[in-house]
Amino acid sequence: LVAYCKNGHFEEARKFFSCMPCWSLVSFTTMISVASQRGQMQEIQSVTNLMPEHDLFSINAVLFAFAENGHLDSAKVVFSKMPARNLVSWTTMLGALSQLADVESTFEEMPEHDVVSCTCAIAAFSRHGHLESSLELFHAMRVRNLSTCTAILSGYVHCGLLKESERFFHNQMPQHDLVSVTTLLVAYAQSQRLEEASCLFDSLPYVDAVCWNAIAMGL
Repeated sequence: LVAYCKNGHFEEARKFFSCMPCWSLVSFTTMISVASQRGQMQEIQSVTNLMPEHDLFSINAVLFAFAENGHLDSAKVVFSKMPARNLVSWTTMLGALSQLADVESTFEEMPEHDVVSCTCAIAAFSRHGHLESSLELFHAMRVRNLSTCTAILSGYVHCGLLKESERFFHNQMPQHDLVSVTTLLVAYAQSQRLEEASCLFDSLPYVDAVCWNAIAMGL
């Protein structure tokens, strides 16, 4: 079953699952993950209904499936009914929330935080223009990663702070990837700084559609 899924043979995996003489939590969770990747919410519900029991891992898989596919109300129902939650449960729910007040309250309720949950909160603050809150949390973190830095960069860009965006990108980010470079491209395009945007664009070893859209914004 796992081999079919890993190699992208989803229909074969589904048929194999149906023919299995018995199912385990592992096989159920595998099918939920496959259905989630394909956005098949009815399939997720069908598999979930077949499960005679649930463990934290399988419930997290269902929660992630609803959250990842934009079914926030269903994710909230699953989360509220969970008999136990771990950091994965909390972070999945945190990443799915769109309202800033919900993000703040959920983050405060979390019994513990890690770099992923903090980065989710920073990204939410940045999206809503609350750069001060993003920076406060960023500086309080002992461990950060590239996604954390990119979330801060997005906050500067969202607030239209080009100089601060450039300074942070060049001086405070230990490394860059396509996402962070594209974020700065957006800042240049928004400010009509086409020369800088072109130089940054040309320095990329490869580009995707998002990069092209970012550079096109300034034309």
